[in-house]
Amino acid sequence: MHIDYSNVATRDDLLGHVETGSLVKMFLLPEIFGGEDRKENVVFVPPFAVDQKEELDSNTIRDLIMQRKINSYEAIPSFVGDSLVPSFVTVKVHGPEYFVFVIKVWSERGAA
Repeated sequence: MHIDYSNVATRDDLLGHVETGSLVKMFLLPEIFGGEDRKENVVFVPPFAVDQKEELDSNTIRDLIMQRKINSYEAIPSFVGDSLVPSFVTVKVHGPEYFVFVIKVWSERGAA
């Protein structure tokens, strides 16, 4: 299924999708790693993307922290056109080792 959020270009468009539940709040730096509910730490994505990121954070990344393989975390949203919904979120973690994970949300080319 091709998801297209290119038309979500205003705050009203975004809030309309939030009201219907098709978009939900996601923290870039999750609360389990000290992330806070601040504008610069929040994006709105479909629920499946939140589930994927929570799985990544609470399992894979937490395990890497416990194994002392990483000690730095960065999540970078990438946007297409004027859309307020990121097309993907890249999570980069590093320390002694370096890992990159990509959560595909949507794109004009049907990445999701």
